[in-house]
Amino acid sequence: MRKIKTIFVLILVTSIWLLPAGQLMVNVSANVLKPNDEDYRDIYGDSLFYPELKLGYKVMKDFYLWGGFGYLSAEGITTGDLELESKSTQTVLSLGIGYNGKLGKSLDYMLEIGACNFNYKEEAMDMEISDSAIGFRVDGTLAYCLGKGFYTGLVVGYMTASDTIKFEGVNYDIKLGGLKAGIVLGIKL
Repeated sequence: MRKIKTIFVLILVTSIWLLPAGQLMVNVSANVLKPNDEDYRDIYGDSLFYPELKLGYKVMKDFYLWGGFGYLSAEGITTGDLELESKSTQTVLSLGIGYNGKLGKSLDYMLEIGACNFNYKEEAMDMEISDSAIGFRVDGTLAYCLGKGFYTGLVVGYMTASDTIKFEGVNYDIKLGGLKAGIVLGIKL
């Protein structure tokens, strides 16, 4: 896995130098996520920290393809008589298409739609459940241009997927993702 990550970083860095100026967009966002699943919120809370990294590549005029990586980690107490500790982690890989428009000289907006893959793991009562599910997402960003390609702004989005897990012979439907909002910092190269 480490070799794959190293190769990915080398390809990314090399492609940045080879691309014409203005073709690549990189941003990081710090988000608050309200999970879709009510049972998940009961254990881990109504709002969780969700950081995300996105890369975009301009394909024509104002349209771009983008990919993203987000990570969610939470610890909580299971409800019920035992009140045992539990831990949840999720990684979200996303791909989609976006549109970058202008509202003024220094104000841009970005609208994105895409597919996302949730890889999740939950640990509780000395047991572990892990699986993955594919869903969709939409995002909207209002960005203020700081100069020399840098921008900052506000992002709002929604991502969702559902899955069914079997635990002790019983099927449980789970909802992944949720409504998210945060701040973004990026650069157009």
